Amino acid sequence: ANYGDGYFDRDDLSFVPISTDYEEADTVLNKYWELVKGNIHTSYAQDLWNLTYSSIQSERVRNAIPENIEDAMQARDYGTAMHSVPNVIRSKEWLEENGQCLDNIRPGSSTIKQAGRGAFATRTLKQGAVISPAPLLHIHRDSLVMCGSQTKQYVQCEFEQLFLNYCFGHRDSSLLLYPYAPAVNFINHKSESPNAYIRWSDRSHHHADWENRTVEDILSEPYAGLALEFVALRDISGGEE
Repeated sequence: ANYGDGYFDRDDLSFVPISTDYEEADTVLNKYWELVKGNIHTSYAQDLWNLTYSSIQSERVRNAIPENIEDAMQARDYGTAMHSVPNVIRSKEWLEENGQCLDNIRPGSSTIKQAGRGAFATRTLKQGAVISPAPLLHIHRDSLVMCGSQTKQYVQCEFEQLFLNYCFGHRDSSLLLYPYAPAVNFINHKSESPNAYIRWSDRSHHHADWENRTVEDILSEPYAGLALEFVALRDISGGEE
């Protein structure tokens, strides 16, 4: 998530690097690399690094650069901004085993009358393939109630946010589950000839034990722990809704 550099322009966050600080940090590392001609394993290189790091006046820039010379040179390889995010770069093998595709669907105008927008396959999806994961945020229904006019004695609260339209939940339950993966909220319901179904995910980010917990227990959790998957009920052609 990108909050924007302006969010960190405040005294209590003055230590957090922003985009310009990472750019300056990259410049510092590249100049150092040129001076030592790529050889950091000499006493001269170590002394120069200690001097370089201690000479950085900006706390933000200094925090964008690892203090250890080996880590700093690793950050130089693909940028200090990327280096600041742990495990942001994964191997192809890791992705094949642990990753899930998020671009199997795209939004577009629905072919269903009065449905508005819909989700369309970007490629052919075989029967049983996961169309998209759908991690869920748990929300108390009352948090979507909107209050209108009010007097000293009475506040009129009779509207619910449109956000409700994109949540799963029983009409008599206070628990709502909001899927927040890209484009999944454009998937429409069609009782005739459906081509997808929903199931609980078997991935590690889905806590299966939550399925047997009470509504109150789940709503008390400060973090998300449930996830669904949209799965192809039959072969789906590229471009099909």
